[in-house]
Order: sequence, then C-alpha cells, then structure tokens
Amino acid sequence: MKKSLLKMAIVMLVLTMVLVLALNLKVQWDLTHQKFQETSETMFEQVENLIRSNMEDIQEIRAEFSENCLESARVAAYVLQARPELAEDLAQLRALAKLLDVDELHLFDPEGEVYFGTHPEYYHYTFDSGEQIAFFQPMLEDRTLEMCQEITPNTAEGKLMQYAAVWSEDGSMIVQIGMEPVRVQQAMEGRTLATIFASMPTEKNCNLYAIDPDNGRVIASTLVWQVGLRAEDIGFDLSEIPQAVNLSYAEVNGAQCCVAVYRSDSLYLVRTALSSGLRQQIWINTAFLALYVLLIFLAAVAAALLFIDRRIVRKLAAINQDLREIGKGRLDQVPVSTAVPELEELCSYINDMLAMVRETVLKTSIALERSKLPIGIFEYPTDIHPGFATSRVREILMLEGEYQEQEQECKQIADCISELKEKGRRVDDNIYELAGPDGFRFIRLEEMDHKKSHLAVLVDVTTGWRQQEQLRYQRDRDELTELYNRRGFYHRMEQLMQRPDALGSGALVMLDADGLKMTNDTYGHAQGDQYLKKIAEILKSFPEEHVVPTRLGGDEFAVFFYGYPDQETLERVLMELTEENGRYSVWVHSCDKQLKVVYSIGWAQYPEDSEDYRVLLHLADQRMYENKRLRKGEGAF
Repeated sequence: MKKSLLKMAIVMLVLTMVLVLALNLKVQWDLTHQKFQETSETMFEQVENLIRSNMEDIQEIRAEFSENCLESARVAAYVLQARPELAEDLAQLRALAKLLDVDELHLFDPEGEVYFGTHPEYYHYTFDSGEQIAFFQPMLEDRTLEMCQEITPNTAEGKLMQYAAVWSEDGSMIVQIGMEPVRVQQAMEGRTLATIFASMPTEKNCNLYAIDPDNGRVIASTLVWQVGLRAEDIGFDLSEIPQAVNLSYAEVNGAQCCVAVYRSDSLYLVRTALSSGLRQQIWINTAFLALYVLLIFLAAVAAALLFIDRRIVRKLAAINQDLREIGKGRLDQVPVSTAVPELEELCSYINDMLAMVRETVLKTSIALERSKLPIGIFEYPTDIHPGFATSRVREILMLEGEYQEQEQECKQIADCISELKEKGRRVDDNIYELAGPDGFRFIRLEEMDHKKSHLAVLVDVTTGWRQQEQLRYQRDRDELTELYNRRGFYHRMEQLMQRPDALGSGALVMLDADGLKMTNDTYGHAQGDQYLKKIAEILKSFPEEHVVPTRLGGDEFAVFFYGYPDQETLERVLMELTEENGRYSVWVHSCDKQLKVVYSIGWAQYPEDSEDYRVLLHLADQRMYENKRLRKGEGAF
C-alpha cells in the first residue's frame, strides 16, 4: 500500500510540476512585459508632467520678469518727469538705472529718436534703426500704450535683452529700460530635458531616450554619449508609432532589447530593457517555484505515510466529528474515548474546557442581566457554531415575540443588526437611530473580531444622546432665526467635507441684509429682527437635505448648497435664491407700511472654485460685496 501510494505520488508530482512550470512560464512572461509596459507608461507620464511643469514655471517667470520691466520703466518715467535735470546728467541717469537695477535706460523724443540715455553709443537711434527697436513703433501712434518686448537680441550687440517702454505722464518723452534676463536664463538652464533625464530613476539594464520627431535625433538620454545620434543608428524604428505605449523587440546598441515607445505632443519617448535581463528574472522565479512545489509534495507524501503508519485516521475522524458538534454550540457533547493515551489525555482537556466555557457563558449572562445596564452582547453565527446572545439584545433591538431555538434566535438578531447598518440612520460614529413602537432609540454598535468569532456589543444610549442633541442644538443654533450660528456652521461644514463623495455639485452663498441699520434706526430693533427672520424663512424654504443655512452674525448670512447631481440643477437653485430677492416684505405696524426685504448676494462653486470651504467662504464674501457696491451704484437700496 505504501509503495503504491508512493508511486502514485511521484507520478502526480512530475505531471503537476510540468503543468505548473509551463503555466508559470507563460504567466511570468506576460506579467514581466505588463510590468515593463506599466512602469514605462508611468515614467513617460512623469517626463511629460515634468516638461509641462517646467514650461509653466518658465512662462510664469517670463511673465513676472516682463511685469518687473514695465514697473521699472514706469518708475523711471515718474522720476524723470519729477526731476527733469536727470535727463541732462549722464552720471545721475546711470545712478538712477543702477538704483532701479536695470542695465540700460534710454530716452526717446516724441518722434521716436534716442536723445539721451545711459549708453551714448545708442544716441540718435530711432524706431526704424532695427527690427528689435521697431517693436515699439506703435507707441508713436498711441500715447496710452505701455509695451514690453519678448526676450530678444538687441540691435547693437546681439546680446539677449528684454526691453519695456512707457510714455511719461506729460507726453514729453518715451522712457525705455533694458534688462538682461539672467533669472529667466538660469530657470531655463535648470529645466532642460537633460536635467529631467538626469533626475529620473533608472533600473538596471534599462535606458530612457527622448527623440526629436522632426529630425529623428536623440535630444536627451540616460546614456549621455548617445545624445545627438540618429534613432535608426541606435536601432529604433519610428515609422509607425501609435499614441498609446507600444512594446516591440529590436536590436539596440548591438543587444536584443524590449522597447517601449510613446509619441507625446512634442517628442518621442523610448525606454529599453535588455531581453536577457527579463528572461533571467523569469527563469529565476520559475526555478524557485519548482523548488517550492517539490518541497510541498515531499512534505505531503511524508505526512501521509506517517499517518498511515500510526493508524489513527479513523479515530481522529471520530474525534473531529464530536469537536465539530461542540463548535456548533452543543457544549454537552464530549469526544469519544480511544485506546491511544495521548488522545485520551486530549479528551480530558477538552472536557475540562467545555465545563469552563459553560460556566463562563452562564456567569456573563447573569452578570449583565442583574446589572440593569442597557448592554447586550451578541456573537454572530458561523459555519462551526450557531452564535450566542445575552437577554438584553432583544430588548435593545426592540424585537417582538418569544425567544426561539438558539440558531433561529441568533439568525433573527444577525438579520436585524445587518438591516440596522444598511438602512438605519447613522447619527454619529457607530450610533444608529432605530424606530420602534415606543418611539426612536439610539443604539451604539461596536463590532470586533476575536480569533474566529465576530462579536457585537449593543448599548442603548437614548437618554444620553437626546441630552447631547439638545445641548448641541442650543450651542449651534442662532436664537433669533433658528439657523446655524457661526460655530454650528463650521462644525457642520467640517462634517460634510469629510465625505466629499456625497457633496456632488455645490455652492457656498453669502448674503447681507441691505438696509438693516436703517430699519433698526428708523423703525426699531424689533422690526429689524423681523427683517432678519424673513431672510431666514427664505433660506429654510430649500430642501433640508441640500442646504446648511446660517446666520454668521448681525446682518450676514451664509448658506451651503450641496448634493446636486450637476451644475445645471445647482444653477437653477441659485437663480431661484436670487429671484427671491425683493419678493417678500415685512409689515411695519407703527407707520402702517410694508418694508421690502432685499439683500446682497455672492457665491463660489464647489469644487470648481475650491474644495476648501474656508476659501469658498472668502470668495463668496468678496463677490457679495462686489454685488453690494454694484447695487448701491444702481440705487437698489
């Protein structure tokens, strides 16, 4: 029997190993190429992002430098008009240029001729003296123009300069300044493709290339010595390149390589890896897998032979059956006796354990029952035991009817808890609102795993929760309008921002009650309170689940709309709020007249303007005050 089993195990081992290794080779081959493609895509994306980021940085630095040039020209024009004697003293003019940190300062007469400046060699140059200086000719036709030229070689020396020119306020001269773009050049030098490639992490036997699509030459590479070579000389075929990353095999630098090619907007990106390196890793992984499979099968065969030698399989099966019944909750079951001393000893230990478990369960249930505390403990049913519940669990969950058989009882409780978590209203961390015949209850549900058991602890916190709710309401609500106060608004916004996936399209709106001070001064503060209450009624008219209405203080209101499916629906809601402006009025009994309720309004949209509600609040406040100034100018109030 042992020999037959051994032969069968060897045959199965050989067949299984052949099948597993063949399948592993295929999987490893696919996974290796997939990983190479994914890492190449990630690296290409990083290169594109760095190029895009560098271009944006350079454009920003250029714009800032241009603005500095114009600002220096304005300052120079202002000083020269205030002190005309500087236009006759070269030393003082150069001192002014040095003070302004400019390299050149030229004065043009109204006809466009240089009549004075820090560089006498440019005297009598006109706007017709060269392509570079001709850029400013339009200023002769329009004296309101202020012009700043792009960085370009100057006419006389050919060195890179940026010029800016403005008219003096009295129109007597054009003031032109020139500055060497040192900072711009430094920024460009630190943001070249070569710098990007030098900072890219590279794996062993892998290289990265950037190729100019116009001339097919390498413009950057992790192999610096290949910069400037033609792509076909290295071994790349760039005749047909799709937009997505494409894998192929080619002979690169005399070695067979796996090549990933990607066509970006401005260049070709290529990544190579030696084929021998990829195959080596595949064979290493396969060899380790073969070793693991062999060891596992040898161990399994040895264990099987050992069990057969001792002839205890049947007796262990009988014991396992008894233990399975015990695991299902039948604690009165005991394992069968055997003739093996070690198993007899094991049975005695199991019997002792069963007695202790029965006693512990009984003590726990009695202690919780007599404590009168609203606490229940429930152990979920599993495949190996039916579950367990203390008597308070049914009372806390408000389950009707009599106690049932243990398995049915635990199943009913488990279903009730699942329904509570899925459909019940969650009012706080692990606290749920449960409706019942005697009203709403608030239940704290804590769940935990202990070894193979899943436990639930239920606590009835109704009394404490209602007291806290009342205190929170009084703390977070404005006494006059019953809207959120400033504290309540910030607290509610912090809660909402923790679940951005549920916010959808939203907007934070700021309102300011127009003419409230005049109402208080003319008709009294009681009438002003009615004015504020009417605005609060307008805000309360919107669905509660989509709005956080707030009185920040005084005549300032804020409201956050959220949960709308798209911008179009949100725009309709904002338009509705805008149209409510001036539609309502309050009655002034003292003078028997109606006072129209009007307000200034401004908003910022979430998430388009910002995902930070503090930024949205600031933007909405600015736009509200812009609306107030506009409406004051139109005589709206």
